[in-house]
Amino acid sequence: MIPDESGGKAVKFSVLVAVYNAAPYLRACLDSILHQSVDDLQILCVDDASTDDSLSILSEYAARDERVEVIRLDQNQGQAAARNVALSRAKGEWVLMVDADDLLGEDALAEIERTIKRFPSADCIVLQLVRFGAAQATEREDGAMPDTTFTGEEACKAAINWALNGLYAGRRDLYQRMPFDASSRVYSDDNTSRIHYLLSRQVAVSAGEYLYRQHEASATHRFDLRRLDFLAANRSLRSLLERYQANTDILTACEEHCWRNFVGLYLQFRRYWATFTPQAHQQIRDAFKASLQAMHPERLPRGLRWSPSWLFVRPFSLFCAYRRLLSGLKKIFKPI
Repeated sequence: MIPDESGGKAVKFSVLVAVYNAAPYLRACLDSILHQSVDDLQILCVDDASTDDSLSILSEYAARDERVEVIRLDQNQGQAAARNVALSRAKGEWVLMVDADDLLGEDALAEIERTIKRFPSADCIVLQLVRFGAAQATEREDGAMPDTTFTGEEACKAAINWALNGLYAGRRDLYQRMPFDASSRVYSDDNTSRIHYLLSRQVAVSAGEYLYRQHEASATHRFDLRRLDFLAANRSLRSLLERYQANTDILTACEEHCWRNFVGLYLQFRRYWATFTPQAHQQIRDAFKASLQAMHPERLPRGLRWSPSWLFVRPFSLFCAYRRLLSGLKKIFKPI
């Protein structure tokens, strides 16, 4: 639980914006929030030690609109940690986050309010995910239709399987029980949504839209050692689900999710192996060994556990040998 430093008058929504070198997109992001038809909100912006003009843009908006509050961090702490700083000052009944390069759809907060009124037992209200970017047309992701509802356990499992996105407004007490997962600098934010869904009495889907900007400069598109954070985030997810006593179906879905990520990431690192230094090679090995050791193969679906392409093998040295053998066999028996 994080300390509550909010104080002051309560509002309906607290919108958290973690900012790091987002100057080219920041004005559009803030405008999309400020122009909502619902004005009973607090916008908490945390500048995570940006080196561009982000802080000056934030200061400009704060001087213009009292709903915008700016917090400056002296050292870069990562997105989840920055959001938790904002969370400690949130005074909204409902909390949602918007990335500094993304947009909140027109009337998104009004749509969330409508869904809250229709489903008063809901603890999380999920937004529609719309992807956009300079290189592609706007694309609405297939997902749950507006006014669809889930139990907390159903929503958690759906989110692990990527059948339900993690863009939502949640009651503030959920965030106080489970703040943003800062186990890794990137990739661990999805863990927070899955646990919030698990802890919810009901999860409802809104017609409101969240516009997610896709661009190659994103940390989630580069391939470097930061990809190892995937493994740390997956270990954290497993630990959190166990702590909050998730059911067997959810733990099975989690283990399959972690194992598929493990194998896929291993194949990616093997592909780029020559681009890393000897010191990085050891760091990569250590990360994979730790993740493999933390696995629970008994939770994997039987069909996956014994599939040649996904066969669970431990220790890591034997796993590597098996993957090399499998790769060699695939080359030999490749169809002409």
